[in-house]
Amino acid sequence: MRRINLLFLSMMALCLMFAVAVAQEGEMSGEQEMPPMGPPDEMKELAHLEGTWDVAMSSKWDPTDTVWIDETATAVFRYACNGAAMMEEFTSQMMGMPFTGMMLQCFDRETGMWQTVWTDDTGARISYYTGKTIDGKTVVEGEDIYQGQSMITRITTFDETDTSFKWMMETSMDDGATFFKVSEATYTKRK
Repeated sequence: MRRINLLFLSMMALCLMFAVAVAQEGEMSGEQEMPPMGPPDEMKELAHLEGTWDVAMSSKWDPTDTVWIDETATAVFRYACNGAAMMEEFTSQMMGMPFTGMMLQCFDRETGMWQTVWTDDTGARISYYTGKTIDGKTVVEGEDIYQGQSMITRITTFDETDTSFKWMMETSMDDGATFFKVSEATYTKRK
């Protein structure tokens, strides 16, 4: 009988310890809030981009070139993923040939960084860039490959209003020690 009482008391103690552990876990999880869901507030800052834009662009792909090539393009921006991302569809003539590219941009609320991916029908690859907005300029950087050579690409968006903004792409072939401008553009929203 004593053995049964000891077994009963041991089981009750185990049940009590289990109940306390479950209660503590419940309290701890109650302290943790559910992470925010849906589009981050920063994505609302991009609402003015929705629509069609005319793009005046100048490019030179070799830092020793002295001549810039002027081109025009069309960009169409729209929200994707219920407002969690902004998509750009870009079409132009590049060096006399049709050129199509697509950008997807979102704000990662956990890292506090903008994330941008780009692909086009020339490179046929996906490039990934991250960065921040500081003093009215959004700067994103990432590693790219051009003709087999690794490089860092830096893209800056600035002078942004509801109807226009400027864009600049720079590259570095020396691991970010120096950058040279390869392309710049002015986007103007159509009415």
